Amino acid sequence: MPSNFTEMKIPVPYGYITAKVWGSLNENSIRTIAMHGYMDNAGTFDRLIPLLPDQFYVVAIDLPGHGFSSHVPYGKCCCMKLAIILYTTL
Repeated sequence: MPSNFTEMKIPVPYGYITAKVWGSLNENSIRTIAMHGYMDNAGTFDRLIPLLPDQFYVVAIDLPGHGFSSHVPYGKCCCMKLAIILYTTL
């Protein structure tokens, strides 16, 4: 897979969630979401994703408050709300 990626901004009520996208989306693509750990960002995958076969289509998101994604307003987020935000935007 090529090492170049495109950037994506997904609008959410408090701003946006950013993501990096590798590969081409078609009917044969292996669709994959890459999620980083705590205190990290989507850049974690910059060297890993290019090692995958070309049929992968990978979206690596920056979780809210990480990388270039907007922060959730103070007191407005918990794990369940984060899961709902990700489910509805992806």
